[in-house]
Amino acid sequence: MINLISENNMRFQLSIDGNKKVHDSYRKTSAGKGSYDLIEKNLEKFKKLSNNIYMRATITPDNINICETYSHFKKSKA
Repeated sequence: MINLISENNMRFQLSIDGNKKVHDSYRKTSAGKGSYDLIEKNLEKFKKLSNNIYMRATITPDNINICETYSHFKKSKA
């Protein structure tokens, strides 16, 4: 799998809709729990495989402060 990713310059996109509280209120697992911790765990794995990781957010009234949301993304991706 690692060879496939590196040989094909694959990119990954993660959706994080802000901090843990905001994200978990919108994004739940099939078991009904917030998915923020799972995303953070998988982000660490993806960083070991590729530098082509993109993050996106769905803007809602709870994360409308773009500067705060971007700052959180930047800390998560670092």
